[in-house]
Amino acid sequence: MSTMIPNLIEYIVTELNRLTNSEPLNYLSLNRTIWLNERVTKELLDIIQAFDLSNTNISPFEKDVLLKFELNNQIKNLNDTTRRRQLDKWIVCSWGGISTHRDFESIYDLKTQRLYDRISSWSKILSFENIETDIIYDSRVIYSLNWLIYKYNKLHGTNKKFLFQPDGRNKKLNLLPVEAIINFEYSSHYDLDKRGDKVFCEYFCDKNECYEYARKLIFEINQKLFENVKSTHIGDRAILHKNFPFFSEMILFEIANKEIFEDIRKLITVSINEI
Repeated sequence: MSTMIPNLIEYIVTELNRLTNSEPLNYLSLNRTIWLNERVTKELLDIIQAFDLSNTNISPFEKDVLLKFELNNQIKNLNDTTRRRQLDKWIVCSWGGISTHRDFESIYDLKTQRLYDRISSWSKILSFENIETDIIYDSRVIYSLNWLIYKYNKLHGTNKKFLFQPDGRNKKLNLLPVEAIINFEYSSHYDLDKRGDKVFCEYFCDKNECYEYARKLIFEINQKLFENVKSTHIGDRAILHKNFPFFSEMILFEIANKEIFEDIRKLITVSINEI
């Protein structure tokens, strides 16, 4: 009797449970240990009133979560265009650490159309605007997703599409790039006579479809990962985790240069035919 192949969502959820010892929330609590420095929090408080960022009774993970809710609420009620622009810039440049923008205003057109260009920047804004649906398209998040998709395809002989990964500065991820592993596996099927990203044929999403693909994937992962988790209190909020995909996005981000990196080191070997 043939074994039924699990769908991609089920497989990734199983892997995330394995990599977090079946305690994804506890994993986040233990690993989201760095909070914003004083300069960054002061910049935010100069723009809007936020919750007490100095409260030592709240863990960094809880502050991360409450910041999502607080800024989402501020964005919904902020009618001052200038302050809104300042807040968006704070999210991208100060909170997000992307300080290379020469023309910040141009990301709004890209955000509206959800084009791949500067996706790491505009997706940060979306993730605060729409915390129940949208996510940050981050190099570490995509690194983790691509590795899990690669393992799924390898294990089940499927061809689920990969995502283009934005450039990142993480040294460990650059040492073992998942895209290189994918290319070694699939390059014989690429059409090298085509131009640009068309070389990758059907194995990668179209760049301008990457955000929607990743967003839906992480949304479904989150629903499944937390489907049996009751709402818990973070600060004074009762939060039903399955309704907020940023929890799974946080996990994918955190496991990238720890569990995923070690998973790759354990499973990937390189050999060369005799020269």
